Amino acid sequence: MIFVTPLPRHAYNQAVLRTLLVVLCGVLMLQPPAYGDTDRIFPQNYVANKTLRFRPNHNQRPERILPVNMNGRWGYIGIDGVVLVLPQYEWADYFYEDARTRGLPDVPLELDRFPRPGQPVAIRTMVDINGLYPVNAAVETRYASSRARVVVDGLTGFVDKRGWWFIPPVFPYADRYSEGYAVIGNGEKYGVLDLFGFQIVPFTYDGLLRYREGMAGVLRDGRCGFIDKRGRLVIEPRYVRVRSFSEGRAMVEAPNGTLGYILRNGRLDWADKQRRFSDLGDFRGGFARARVGDRWGYIDKRYRLRVEPRFEEALDFEGGVAAVMIDGKWGYLDASFRFTVDPRYELAFDFARQDDPDDAPERSDAVLLLVQSRGLLGYINRIGRVSISPQFDSALPYFRRYARVSQPPSFGYIDVSGRVLWDPREAAGGIAGEPVPPLDPLGRQWLGLPTPTFPIGEPYPFDSFYPHELIGHRD
Repeated sequence: MIFVTPLPRHAYNQAVLRTLLVVLCGVLMLQPPAYGDTDRIFPQNYVANKTLRFRPNHNQRPERILPVNMNGRWGYIGIDGVVLVLPQYEWADYFYEDARTRGLPDVPLELDRFPRPGQPVAIRTMVDINGLYPVNAAVETRYASSRARVVVDGLTGFVDKRGWWFIPPVFPYADRYSEGYAVIGNGEKYGVLDLFGFQIVPFTYDGLLRYREGMAGVLRDGRCGFIDKRGRLVIEPRYVRVRSFSEGRAMVEAPNGTLGYILRNGRLDWADKQRRFSDLGDFRGGFARARVGDRWGYIDKRYRLRVEPRFEEALDFEGGVAAVMIDGKWGYLDASFRFTVDPRYELAFDFARQDDPDDAPERSDAVLLLVQSRGLLGYINRIGRVSISPQFDSALPYFRRYARVSQPPSFGYIDVSGRVLWDPREAAGGIAGEPVPPLDPLGRQWLGLPTPTFPIGEPYPFDSFYPHELIGHRD
């Protein structure tokens, strides 16, 4: 018979505590190190022996689809690293889901003819989509209406998230869809496509901004005005410079050089008649940049200076913070104009801007800010804590919780924790499960596996760098 002497309660508690500490230490030892503490996220001794999996995309959410460059050809992967659309384009953009397209089915389109420069584009809806677009209707989801720009043979078109053509590549220029409309260009003039691909504005304008708050800036005969979503000219071109509407106001510059803001009905809300300001920005978060001489400050919606001009450079407020430069270094201000991040960086960027307020997951507190230190780029949070140490030769701001970062020879993706979603060297292992290349809706064979070639570069800037400004001819 074995007798067990019970432990006193304090000894029992100590034993349990020691056991928990041992288990906790074991768990921590199994955890990977924080990516922000490593010198390099992409290991230098990487061996590209991984074969990528291919899975045709039918129901992946657009925010989980990322464009990648594989040996000079662009396609799409999911955040799990599975290839969703085979690499076949010269360039591919993100899928920007517009809140106004949610719930709409795919409407495949075909062109009545391929237009020559200067000719209008005639687009009609296809009656039998199953003949040319063999897609099982049972797998359609509310995200099926998302489209992305792609470039083929130097021309831009739109594809859905399966890689099928929504509008074939016929445009020398095409902006992404914003508020249900896309600006297109024929090489000389600009017009507008609606959500279903019909051209509602012919190629008549010398410049055209994307829609924001229901209005789009236009340039004609050296003067700038605005059109509405029906393509009607609602504010006559009489300004030499305009910016897109933001929080109900648009910055304008009169031919005599006076700056001011107009409302959506075209009424002048305020004019700087004393010519105090040399430049003005967009209202974001209730404040707008204002420059006096060579220094920037901020004004409120009553057009009063809230911060005296003392910054060498300043950006608009995004996500509750604004990047400013003082004494050659960049930092961040909050809405109370106090430094949340002291000026100490060589470069600083704002949050990736998404114009549709109903679709702005990148503005959550989890998204990081892009900064440059000692010539390398990294990411910090809103209070200045380094989350991913500067280590990249080039990088872009976070968009939908994912960031494109680069170390030679190509770019990869990381999430907000620094976890690598896509290492560019993985493409060297080939793609498994590739079917026989099917015919696309235009009757052409899809491109096969990527082959080494020189990329054409990126024909369009990253979305947060879109200028939102038109400049005409000054007298």
